Amino acid sequence: MQTVIRYENVVKEMLIQLPALIIFDEEQHLGMIEDNLDLAYVIFGSLLVPFLESAIARGDKETLRQGCNFLEQISADSRQDLALENLIGVEIGEWLEFVCGESVIASLLGEETKRVCNYVPGLATQRRMLKGLPC
Repeated sequence: MQTVIRYENVVKEMLIQLPALIIFDEEQHLGMIEDNLDLAYVIFGSLLVPFLESAIARGDKETLRQGCNFLEQISADSRQDLALENLIGVEIGEWLEFVCGESVIASLLGEETKRVCNYVPGLATQRRMLKGLPC
């Protein structure tokens, strides 16, 4: 049985389900976990997003799959937790609006994640092209 994830335990559960985040934090000398464990927005924006971006850049679909599975679980659980839904919508939803490698991540996103993030297929790619941003 999976643990129901709430805003209060999302970081703890993320580190359990995605232990590679701990290694990433150490390898990148970010210090995010140690200094910001109770700040979910900081952890998502400054650790989880770069972790996923790194996996996209490396073509590491297994890490992306695990990350997207976690996002899908918390997105489903967010139906009962507005604070969790806001966290995902802000940190992941805003990232998805400009993500480099959108086609890779989009193929792994679940329906609940897309719902919470108001994901529009192709939007990030189009925005990057219009702004002349490389990918």
